[in-house]
Amino acid sequence: MSVIFGLGVTDIITVFTTALAVILGIISFLGYRRDRRPKFLLVTLAFSIFALKGVLIVGGDLLSVGHVLDILATLLDFLVLACVFLSITMK
Repeated sequence: MSVIFGLGVTDIITVFTTALAVILGIISFLGYRRDRRPKFLLVTLAFSIFALKGVLIVGGDLLSVGHVLDILATLLDFLVLACVFLSITMK
């Protein structure tokens, strides 16, 4: 069911989630610039990868190539989790 601009409900939620990831990425980057801890840079990277994943998912659905991007989205999920894990375990 198309709700807005050919996007379904799940795509609209993905757009808002992607926007939140961008905002949180900017905030964490500003924290990195202020504090210079590598942890913040990894968190910024995680949010950026998560936002990229959202763009790929919505773009793939709009262009009807979503099935091709599913594998890439899963790989990006792994990278996000790896960045978060590394940021937590760093001293």
